Amino acid sequence: MKSSPTISVIMPVYNCVSYIEEAVNSILNQTFADFELIIIDDSSTDGTTDTLKKFTDSRIKFIFKEVNQGVSSATNDGFRLARGKYIARMDGDDISVKERFEKQVEVLEKNPKIFICGGWVQYQGGTNSIIKYKRTHSEIISELLIHCSICMGASMFRRKELAHCFYDEDKKSGEDYDFWTKVAWLGPMYNIQEVLLLYRVHSDQTSIAHKPQQILDDIEIRLYLFKKINYDTKIYTDELISKMLLLNQPIGIKEFQLFLAWINELVFLNRKSKVFPQKELKSVLKRIKRNLIFSLYFKKTAIGINKKWRSQALLKLSINDAFFVINLKYNEIRKSISK
Repeated sequence: MKSSPTISVIMPVYNCVSYIEEAVNSILNQTFADFELIIIDDSSTDGTTDTLKKFTDSRIKFIFKEVNQGVSSATNDGFRLARGKYIARMDGDDISVKERFEKQVEVLEKNPKIFICGGWVQYQGGTNSIIKYKRTHSEIISELLIHCSICMGASMFRRKELAHCFYDEDKKSGEDYDFWTKVAWLGPMYNIQEVLLLYRVHSDQTSIAHKPQQILDDIEIRLYLFKKINYDTKIYTDELISKMLLLNQPIGIKEFQLFLAWINELVFLNRKSKVFPQKELKSVLKRIKRNLIFSLYFKKTAIGINKKWRSQALLKLSINDAFFVINLKYNEIRKSISK
């Protein structure tokens, strides 16, 4: 008789009574059935607990916490109890597509070097748009410099290989992003190029409530990753980099020029250290730079950017970046004339 399941599904839940039944059923109805579902109810107060107690499937293991300690603590409780070869994450307000586990197990079984397997995510309750995460490890790890590039709620990973990895329970937002940045160098990641999860958008989400703090936490995580390249933080300070990424304070021409130099420095230093795949890093840094330039030249800001500033800053750009601005400005003028 098999002593442990193939998959341990970790589902921390808190006050999601309107969605929890559909979320749980999307797991119970998976085409791959060899799993245990560990549900950690973080002291819900809205009827979620009563709904959960109606489930009688023997694969479900309940933990009902008496004191609310947050999603990170609840997830860590699940990690410690997991017995499966693989761990899959799931939130109490989302929906896993029926073949999700089958497809992820197939990838992990056929590719023993892959540690983490995710997939695409489709929003529910809004635009129904699809987040098409990058496929390969080289792309995913470099994309972390911009945003969380693998969805925790759609992920599956090897339990023993990540057995010592836990959430930072002091973080109130960005905990998934932070987790991936800590484990990304342990082994290859891979995203299946299909929708595996329906991500529900609603006003009660923790991510919406903590959005302002999450933006700041994300910058802190990105700085942590950039510093792996070991640039001079006395010249390129956290204050400078944060200001340029957030665009929430007045920016001097010299600061702009220094930020552009920082981009070039990262490319140069990484060529030797190989912290990130060089090709993918250059692509990501170019996007960061071009997005910044576009915001400064083509979006209204409240940080003192005017025509004079833009004219002076144009002289600090490389020929390619200056041409990027001029070409967009030309197209903008042409469209306005044709109206």
